[in-house]
Amino acid sequence: MSVSTRAISSVESFNDLLQEVDPSQIFVLTDSNTVAHCLPRFEESYLGGTPYSSISVEAGEESKSIEVAEEVWQILIEANADRSSLLISLGGGMITDLGGFVASTYKRGIASLLVPTTHLSMTDAAIGGKTGVNYSELKNQIGTVHDAEGVLVDSTFLETLPHRELKSGFIETVKHGLIADVELWNELRDGDVLSLSKNAELIKRSLLIKDEMAKKDRHDHGIRQALNFGHTVGHALEADAKILHGEAVAFGTVAELFLSHKICALPHEHLVEAVDYLKQNFDVPVDKIDEASLLNKMYNDKKNRNGNIRFTLIPNIGKVKIGINVDEETILESIRFAAVQML
Repeated sequence: MSVSTRAISSVESFNDLLQEVDPSQIFVLTDSNTVAHCLPRFEESYLGGTPYSSISVEAGEESKSIEVAEEVWQILIEANADRSSLLISLGGGMITDLGGFVASTYKRGIASLLVPTTHLSMTDAAIGGKTGVNYSELKNQIGTVHDAEGVLVDSTFLETLPHRELKSGFIETVKHGLIADVELWNELRDGDVLSLSKNAELIKRSLLIKDEMAKKDRHDHGIRQALNFGHTVGHALEADAKILHGEAVAFGTVAELFLSHKICALPHEHLVEAVDYLKQNFDVPVDKIDEASLLNKMYNDKKNRNGNIRFTLIPNIGKVKIGINVDEETILESIRFAAVQML
């Protein structure tokens, strides 16, 4: 698997990485869910008798913060962690983002290994070197671009997830099909979400799409912005409604499909096809939309330039245009369209 950060998927390759890094100490960062459901499996399958220290934070997006990062830094300081230490981040996107950020900043950078345990983190959050925390109720406002020494992708961790989490994470693979791979989109459209979301080969195909764009545009100034499709509206709703990332992005994808049709001439039949698929397979547990609040949060989106809210849109399935300025009234129209379709 050719990825920007080294992808490993076996005990042998994990042991090879440990030998190369030769850490003075190993720390494993989890949340209150993965410490119970994933750490014992990881310890038995990969760590064996290798000594390590466990650090756990509360599950949930609220832990992806400067305050929690400070707590982890303090634990590392008190444990006398030096620059040869290794921080293993075992969890979903919140943990891989937080752990990557902590590792990239502690003593100006220690070794980091990401072990994503959700479909979302396997195909998106752990790939491409981005780390970060939320700040002032805004997604990913503070962070670094810092490659981990490796990303361990083991689809058996998905067996620990409830159906809601599996479906939520699968939206990133749907996005990859819509922006870059017609064949992938057709395969997803005709399959069962819950079974496809645990398919190791499909996970590999999806993460390679993310990785290829990340390799071409490490610092997110060009084609990597294609990966933001569905996320301009989605991130705003996620922050506003406190729902799962994938649920919010499903809503955002419907809104941005509408914009793609109106602004970039996405064929009407493709709009209908994609919206129907999202309606059938993804739930958005929100009663009502605060349009003003969503707009306000979108003005802080990292793709914006010169005060304009900018979108990634698709003129056709598998094709993408980045940096599209959209006026407020048209954005509101797209939000209302998505609300009618998804709520």
